[in-house]
Amino acid sequence: MAKYDFFIVPGKEEKPQYTARIVHEGEMDIDKIARQAAYYNRMPRATILAAWTNIAEIIREALKEGKRIHLNGIGYLSLSATSEKVDNPKVLRAESIRYKGINLRTDKECDQAMCITKFERTHVKHTRPVSDADLLTFLKEHFKNNPYITRKKLAASCGLSYITANRKLKQFVEEGILTHPGPRNSSFYFLHKAYAGIPETDEENQGNLTE
Repeated sequence: MAKYDFFIVPGKEEKPQYTARIVHEGEMDIDKIARQAAYYNRMPRATILAAWTNIAEIIREALKEGKRIHLNGIGYLSLSATSEKVDNPKVLRAESIRYKGINLRTDKECDQAMCITKFERTHVKHTRPVSDADLLTFLKEHFKNNPYITRKKLAASCGLSYITANRKLKQFVEEGILTHPGPRNSSFYFLHKAYAGIPETDEENQGNLTE
């Protein structure tokens, strides 16, 4: 049975709206899959793992050749690529094309099996409504003793999902309350020196932190 919970839909509506999303519990890796397959098929687990290692390599090589892979009962895997946007495609060379990810399109057999999934609401509380005023009050206290804030810290302290915490941090950057120096994927957010009401953060080492 799959667990779900309700999460706030990102937006600026006065009245918050919610949508149901799956809450993942645990992870099923290839070792666990091999253990179950070995039990049901009375085969050595090592044999299944060795076979999977070869299968995975074959799939990766086929994808790099631009082939679409059909995993019966699961779906179709295909390679995805990206490039910068240009007005004239003739200026783009093969070296400018970059790997983006792997696409999965489920097949009919998989969709039919998933349609009978039963759902149960989780008892673990995830995102709760928190106003911007509440978040700013928390930040004011936080920055009195800390030079920076992370998405993980904001989510844990204010009862937000990682998605909501990330959205709020970006919002505060756009509003000039926080700064986000360094790499785009940096986890560290600093208080903007121009924001009144909270002591300024030392900026000398901003952008040089690592998790």
